[in-house]
Amino acid sequence: MNDWERIPMGYTAKQQPATADLLNTGEWRFPNVPATLSSCVVDSFCDYVSAWNHNGFWLFDHPQILLKTAAHFGVDTTDMRLFYAEAYPRQYSAAGEDLGAVRPDPGLPTAVQEPTHKTLLGFEPVTFYAGTLPECAYLSCNGLYKDFPNLNQHLLFPDLDTPRVHLQNGDFSHCEPGPVRLIALYEVPWPDQSAESD
Repeated sequence: MNDWERIPMGYTAKQQPATADLLNTGEWRFPNVPATLSSCVVDSFCDYVSAWNHNGFWLFDHPQILLKTAAHFGVDTTDMRLFYAEAYPRQYSAAGEDLGAVRPDPGLPTAVQEPTHKTLLGFEPVTFYAGTLPECAYLSCNGLYKDFPNLNQHLLFPDLDTPRVHLQNGDFSHCEPGPVRLIALYEVPWPDQSAESD
């Protein structure tokens, strides 16, 4: 199912820990640092909502807006990683019920500038119970990375079909409630800010 329709959602940035040891407290014992759209395990670059620069997917249309927002809150993104997310076009309940199309919040303008270069990290199911920010990622937040031995080094599914089939079959019904979206997560290079300022 490589030809699935991708819904561009936008960008976020995270301060990824250097090693999983920095995350392994309490219930979590990650073998690697997870890459995830959720902020439950790895925080977003800041609590940016109050600036109202985000789009209808509650991410950012392009990296420049994200950088502007980070500067507004006094956040240095120098050592952070920039991520780009796309969604499978349908969303589901945790039990596998089709809940309709993935759409942005109609009250917020959305015009995602797709990256010229992107590196696919993998796929993950993420909950959007409130219909706003990404919430729980089943693989990391719910600890399901332990149940899937074929995840890649980012603790993500290497293909879309595996999580899609599990989700549609209701195999995540014991997890956080949906709507659940299947996310393709990419790492992208930061824009050349020096070139833009010339």
